[in-house]
Amino acid sequence: MDGFFAMIKIIYHPFIIIIFTVISIIFFISLDKSSQKTEISSKNIEILEQEINDMSAQTAQLEEKIIDSDSEAYKEKVIRNELLLQKPGEKIIQLPSVNYKESNIEPDTVENKQPLDMWLDLIF
Repeated sequence: MDGFFAMIKIIYHPFIIIIFTVISIIFFISLDKSSQKTEISSKNIEILEQEINDMSAQTAQLEEKIIDSDSEAYKEKVIRNELLLQKPGEKIIQLPSVNYKESNIEPDTVENKQPLDMWLDLIF
C-alpha cells in the first residue's frame, strides 16, 4: 500500500503536473498545425485540379484547331488572306482599316468613315 500512495504522491507533485501540461499543450499545437497543413494542401489540390481542367480545355481547343487547319477551306483562307494569292481571273480589292481609337478621328463624319462603310454606301 505504501508504494501505491508514493506513486500517487509523485503523480500529483506540482513539477510532474507542469510537465504533463506542457506536453499536452505541445501535442494540441502540433495537432492544430497538422490540420492547417491539411487544409492548405487540400486547397492547393483544388487549385491544381482546376488548372488541369483549364489546360485540358485549352488542349482540346488546340487539337480542334489542328484538325481544322488540315481542311481545304482553312488552307484556301490562308492562301487568300495571308499570302494574298488569287484564283485565275479574280480581282482582289483590299480596303485599309482605320483605328479610330488611335487616330482621334470621329467616325460619324462623312469624311472620316471607314473605307468599307464608304464602299457599302456606294454599292447600296
